[in-house]
Amino acid sequence: MGAATEIPVELWLKILDGLPASTMRAVYNTHRFFRPVCAPFLHSHFLFRPYYRARPTSSIRLPLDEKVSDSLERLAFWTSDKIAPLVRSCHVEPWPTADDAKTDAAIFPTAEPLTLLDPFYKRLGSFTNMVTLEARLLHFTPEGVEGVCALPNLKKLRLVSCTAAWSADESHPYSLSVTHLSIDSRLDFSTELVGGFESWLSLLRPECIESLKLPWNREVAIERMQPIATFSKLRKLRIRMDASTIDQSFIDFLLSTRVEDLDLRGPGTLPFDRDITIPTPFMPRLKAYSGPISTMRLFLKCPNLVRLTAEGNVEIFRERLLQLSAPPNVTSLSLILSFYDLSHVVEVISFFPHLTELRITITDSRYNSDYLTQLVNHLPNIAISSTLKRLAVTLRDVPRFSVQYPKFDYAPARRRLLQHHPVLETVWFSHAQHYYSWRLLGPAAEGGEREKEEKARNVQICVCRRSVCVCLHVKKKVDVDGIFERFWGKG
Repeated sequence: MGAATEIPVELWLKILDGLPASTMRAVYNTHRFFRPVCAPFLHSHFLFRPYYRARPTSSIRLPLDEKVSDSLERLAFWTSDKIAPLVRSCHVEPWPTADDAKTDAAIFPTAEPLTLLDPFYKRLGSFTNMVTLEARLLHFTPEGVEGVCALPNLKKLRLVSCTAAWSADESHPYSLSVTHLSIDSRLDFSTELVGGFESWLSLLRPECIESLKLPWNREVAIERMQPIATFSKLRKLRIRMDASTIDQSFIDFLLSTRVEDLDLRGPGTLPFDRDITIPTPFMPRLKAYSGPISTMRLFLKCPNLVRLTAEGNVEIFRERLLQLSAPPNVTSLSLILSFYDLSHVVEVISFFPHLTELRITITDSRYNSDYLTQLVNHLPNIAISSTLKRLAVTLRDVPRFSVQYPKFDYAPARRRLLQHHPVLETVWFSHAQHYYSWRLLGPAAEGGEREKEEKARNVQICVCRRSVCVCLHVKKKVDVDGIFERFWGKG
């Protein structure tokens, strides 16, 4: 091992970064020299499961004594002085709910002490270098909240369907200095869940928060949202609507913020109250918006919009553009279409003459590879902006029955695109079967169905640059959106 020890540790960290856990463990066991080098990678993420939890949440299921003892020993190892400082992220959620006959679980009333969760809260302060914490379906006691607030380096906190044991009106000696907070509820709204959301919001330090994700419901009192107007560094806001309408209180709330990136998501459509007043210009600070086409009545009035993502019926989007015209500075356009009409797509694109990025995603299960062929082959004939540098076309096929995956030849369209558009640098084509991901509001949610995500299998991806073209055909489940975002983010 003489040659290996001569290489600086910093260089080994670069070499080993990105290796899968199984490979990292193999390197760790190779020689004692690699143990301190691999330890930060192997112990950077901690997953803790405190109990089983049933839905509806009338009871929790604790494992039998033997499994409880194993979990406590595991918790003691991860919170030890040697391991705890290595942890950068932590994920806390119940074990997947299973049939009682298979889980070997004892059922306790929710009011009983949480055998595994309480020790976790007591030792949470050991993770002094933790940056990210995600909790799902948990009940936070005051001790647990105090432990979260005491983490000195915590920057990102995500809470999914979590409840709180205190009221937002209560005063606390501690505060939360995270920069990114995400509160999401996949369950039906209830008094307990809404109270938890308000309680967490009351703990935030206004000078720290930069990105915020919140649920919105008519039961949420608008005065509870007013502290957001004091968040001087808040630039990104993501709101999950729960079958609400856009009323004047919601408009006033948006106008009170300083956000530059707004994302609206949720099930169903988003109707407007008839008596609302929309100022012109609307939200002049806003630079990026992602939401349903039904909201374009508002956001086409944003004069400084640069990035626009719209989901829904392209014909409705075309009508909105004819009525209001497009923001003049949009350079990045993403269309997530539940209803596809080629002529309307072409007309919508023509409203944005300064595009440098264009992404078209078709989500309707009625369309197959023939429609993708038609669209891709027609793209070279579209009067695309002469400044367009990156183009992406994706078909998300959601078949009711398993069908044979058709391969698609992208080469002719790629050659014609690069020939007709000399400024175009990168082209992305993908065709994914068994892909289910309704991200935003709008008709694509099919009658108000809750947001669902499922990774795709049988994926064909073609990534082309002027000097190289890479085609992939993957049969296992992959995260197409994740792959695309990493690729797209690199320019």
